Amino acid sequence: QADKQILDSDIRKEYEIYIAKIPSQEEVRVSHILVDSESEARNIIKMIGEGKPFADLARQYSKGPSREFGGDLGFFTKGRMVAEFEHVAFALAPNSYSVDPVQTQFGWHVILAKEKRMTPKPSYEEMEPVIRNKMRESLAMGIAADITANAQIERFDINGRPMAAPTTP
Repeated sequence: QADKQILDSDIRKEYEIYIAKIPSQEEVRVSHILVDSESEARNIIKMIGEGKPFADLARQYSKGPSREFGGDLGFFTKGRMVAEFEHVAFALAPNSYSVDPVQTQFGWHVILAKEKRMTPKPSYEEMEPVIRNKMRESLAMGIAADITANAQIERFDINGRPMAAPTTP
């Protein structure tokens, strides 16, 4: 019964309201090479400067789990990485790398900023089922509340005798 009351135009309106509330944030896609020492990191920076592919160097030298992906960490927003790493990652221009190694509690990083963008907002197609379900729940709760409010309820004890209606304080 609730589905019949939900119009596509109402879902679209709710989607527009939802999207307007989501703040846009800058995010950066980076790759990195993680090593144990500053001298290792400086040597890798030198090899990048000589034209060696970053991804190949990451696969060969990085001790991080992203090594098998050429060091690619994907996109992230501020507040997701350790401060020292994040500061450099967001300061780099797309397609540039750190000319100095970055030290964190995990070791020494060489960072390549691949691209920057504003966080994408979810599409209508992604959100439509979620919004439809929320609207369905809300309507169903309203229907249940109406039924309960207008119901004549009789209570019986364990022996089947009518009980007095409870009093509200």
